[in-house]
Order: sequence, then structure tokens, then C-alpha cells
Amino acid sequence: MPTKKTAKKIKNVLIISASFRPNSNSHALCQEVAKGVKAAGNKAEVIRLKDKKIGFCTGCYACQKLGKCVINDDANAIVEKICRADAVVFGTPVYYFSISGQLKALFDRCVAKWPEPNGKPYYLVATMAENMDWDLVKAPLQGFVDCFEGAKIKGFLKAGGVYEPGAVKKTKFMKAAFDLGRRI
Repeated sequence: MPTKKTAKKIKNVLIISASFRPNSNSHALCQEVAKGVKAAGNKAEVIRLKDKKIGFCTGCYACQKLGKCVINDDANAIVEKICRADAVVFGTPVYYFSISGQLKALFDRCVAKWPEPNGKPYYLVATMAENMDWDLVKAPLQGFVDCFEGAKIKGFLKAGGVYEPGAVKKTKFMKAAFDLGRRI
């Protein structure tokens, strides 16, 4: 019996770049992930947090009644995009063995849509000056993902040994980022 050829579902991949530094290494990798996503026939949107205003969660929990945070900034729109995306990639520089504060602030603001965004894959791209213990860097994302049923960390790219702005562009990490994007 002949089978119908099924059309490939186009994935909407959201890539959030959390570096504020000009010519950022982690942002360069995020852009390369986006190229890989598009090369695979999917859609990619890159949001750069340096261009956004993200306030800190105050723990008021008014969001649980309203379905959105009462703080009027860019976080509500970004959290909505996280909920609608088929996959999410977070890109961050590593400071003091962890993700950037900007990214952690965004994680905290996702409480406004809890228990969403369930069941989706997450990816982490991190750049660091040293080659260090990856578990320390991955821990904040794991804590975030563990709050959402069915969500999983499906891939990561640790780019160690890059410090100077733009240094990553001359490394094997650019190809690894592109390949990660193609696999999403």
C-alpha cells in the first residue's frame, strides 16, 4: 500500500542571547545557531536581552491571577514567545561559574506563565574564558527546566577558552553552533 509523504513540520526556534557585551562571543554563537536552524528548514528568531528592559521578579504572584506579570517591560512579550516556541536556545556568557544575571532574571519572570512552558526542548550555548566544570553552568537551566512538566535540556555547547570580544569567531565552536542549530 503506498504511503503518503508527510510534510515536515517547520519548527519555530527562539534563541535568547543574554550577553550585553559588544561583539559578544555568546551572541556570535547564537547567530550561528540561528543560521543552522534556518539551514534545516526551520524558523529562528534571535532576541538579544541587551536591547530589552527586563526587571526583577518581585515575588508578588499577581501574575498567577492575571496570567502575566504586572511589571510593564519587555519580559512579558519574551515569556509569551518562550511559551509559543517549539524549542528554546539560551545563549550566555559565564560569570562566576554561572549564567548571566540577565538570563536568570528572565527565568524568574517566567513564573508569570507557570505551569507553562511545558514539554519543550531547551538548549544552552555558553562561552567562558576558562574551561571549567560544566555542571555549574548548566545547573540554573536545569533548575528552570525541572519546573516544567516534560521539558528537557536536549543539547548544549560549552565554548571554553574564549574571552576577548569576537574571539569565538576563529574557533571550532562556530561550526558546532551551526550544527546544533541544524539538529534542533
